[in-house]
Amino acid sequence: MHLNGEGTARDLQKAESVLVAGEKNNPDAFSGNQGVTLGGAIHACRQSPDKPCSRIDYCKDLADNTFDMEVCSAVAQVSQEVKLGRSIAAVKNTLSPSDRATFERAVAEFKAYQLAEMRRASDAVIPGTLSGLAGAGQAAFVRENFTKLIAEASGPCMLKPASPEAYHAANAHLRRVYREDIARMLNQGRGVDKKHGWVSTDYRKAAQESQRHWLRLRELLARLSASRSRSPLEGFDPAVAAKFAVTTTRLAELRNNPIGPSNYQDQTSAAPQLSP
Repeated sequence: MHLNGEGTARDLQKAESVLVAGEKNNPDAFSGNQGVTLGGAIHACRQSPDKPCSRIDYCKDLADNTFDMEVCSAVAQVSQEVKLGRSIAAVKNTLSPSDRATFERAVAEFKAYQLAEMRRASDAVIPGTLSGLAGAGQAAFVRENFTKLIAEASGPCMLKPASPEAYHAANAHLRRVYREDIARMLNQGRGVDKKHGWVSTDYRKAAQESQRHWLRLRELLARLSASRSRSPLEGFDPAVAAKFAVTTTRLAELRNNPIGPSNYQDQTSAAPQLSP
């Protein structure tokens, strides 16, 4: 507060005294890096009194443990969910009553899919703070993808054409990746479940639930695309184009590792070239 001048006037002397007192009286509240970062920011601010001081952002500049990162992730999730809500409302306002009903069902299926994906990503990690970060990271990834998909599915001429052959190839590859992913998780779970209280079969349940919601979501977005398409291209099938886009997006989501390399989740087999 004193360093950033938020909630009170900027006061570098008070900022430094709070830092020194905190490090002395409650050293466990500061890591070495946090103290160095705050001290360096105070020093830099004093060195350039005629320039605005750089703002210290707790999540970007100071968070350095899994608990801090989990809190920061939760804050970011709230902000991004609000942003998605605005995007959904904007799309809904452009739709006819019948298309709006389809879109609302698609949104409901996405919410269920997003929740199941959170569980799937969380269940890929031995219980602990990292499992929460994995779930939040996957929720953010699928939310970003969904925002792009609804813009394409609801906007006339927004979808890239895709042949039925390309769609069927992508769908076949997705089924293979999905099966391999579950088999790999069950295999990697052997020998660690009992020791860590981690149940890899929970991953299979979450993955199956996620896939069910995703399949319904794909059909609804394809139906919306078919209704909204105004493309003059001969032979263009908006439903097939939508299914191709949603399927290739799902492949990326199955491969996504929201917390980086893990001993308990390997990358699935490489995708073939899927031309639209």
